[in-house]
Amino acid sequence: MELQEIKIDQTQSENSETIPEQSPSIDKKESFFLTTIRLILWRIIATTTSILVSFILTKDISKALSIGIIDNLIKMIIQFFYERIWIYFLKGETESKMLTCIRVVIWRIIGIALTILIAFIITGSIGDAISIGIIDHVIKIILHFLFERTWIYYFSQKN
Repeated sequence: MELQEIKIDQTQSENSETIPEQSPSIDKKESFFLTTIRLILWRIIATTTSILVSFILTKDISKALSIGIIDNLIKMIIQFFYERIWIYFLKGETESKMLTCIRVVIWRIIGIALTILIAFIITGSIGDAISIGIIDHVIKIILHFLFERTWIYYFSQKN
């Protein structure tokens, strides 16, 4: 299955309605406000996932809440700048599904390292920390890609 680039491509129909042929992507036009909203929504999903995975693996709600909340507060700040830098480098160009994959995977690598570090500091166990980091992020790779494509599709309809 080949990934196709998604472009903003509109055609005029006979009754002058604009019909998007394909869904566009995130671009440089996304405002700081929308980046912030996107970040908050994703962080809610990510925090919930981290807490659930941490609780399942440690059986300790206090540690799970600590890992989930601290990890995600730190990532919220880092991810905001990561997303703004990504948008800057797109320079208004279309983001293909492949670029969405690359962007999400790069963020997941950063995220895995941070989660493992934070989980190790809180649990004191490198085994638990690695398990939490890997399982949490395998789930998040899938969720993050679906979230980003949904965001792109939804906001493409508004433009």
